[in-house]
Amino acid sequence: MTSREIGSTTPDPVVAIQPASLLSRTGSLEVQPGEVCLWSFELDVDEATRAQCARFLSPDERSRAARFAFPLLRERFVVAHGVLRHILARHLGLEATDLRFDAQPHGKPVVAGPHGRRLSFNLSHSEHRAVLAVGDGREIGVDLERVRPDLASFQLARSTFAAPNSEVLLGLPAHRQVPAFFRYWVAKEAVLKGEGEGLGLPVDSFEIAFERAGLARVTPRECLARPRRLDDPECPSGRNGRVAVAARGRD
Repeated sequence: MTSREIGSTTPDPVVAIQPASLLSRTGSLEVQPGEVCLWSFELDVDEATRAQCARFLSPDERSRAARFAFPLLRERFVVAHGVLRHILARHLGLEATDLRFDAQPHGKPVVAGPHGRRLSFNLSHSEHRAVLAVGDGREIGVDLERVRPDLASFQLARSTFAAPNSEVLLGLPAHRQVPAFFRYWVAKEAVLKGEGEGLGLPVDSFEIAFERAGLARVTPRECLARPRRLDDPECPSGRNGRVAVAARGRD
């Protein structure tokens, strides 16, 4: 993965930036074979930036935004999908308003037409922050979660993680259990989103083993045909979040 497009000068692999900075950039973008580009951006913006994002949306996306009961959720949806369109359009050499999307059988969105075969993407957001992963056409998934100690329970771990992973959590000291829970949680969700199956794929059908340099090996069981690698960078300080990217293949 790379963060060079967002101009990171910090040691953190994921840096959130303001959408106004993203939207001001033009020119083409490329994803090299085997590469995943991760874009991280804020969702709470000024009115002018939000209006610019809204102009990119399709009628269907505007309708979906209007269905949110709370204005803040509606505004964040508009920004997330406006930025998504802007970035994908730069990758594909199109206008943001010209992008069209299809849905896979379980609902995962893909770029419609021939462009979808050479570019893959996945979007995740949590509260005021979003991450967008863009890849070279292979299946990818990304998940972002705020660390919430009230959600990290052994009962939930036993019901959602493969047995070896929940056993690891049980064996950790108390002060390490919550961070470890969310490290596994975002990795699990990224794999599920990469498969495009969502809850249709049993959550205990694969095991995650973290390796060096933030990578993890995903060992498939009955429902996964091939192994994957995960990239598991930690979100920068102060935001108390975790993010993981899953990509099909060994490269």
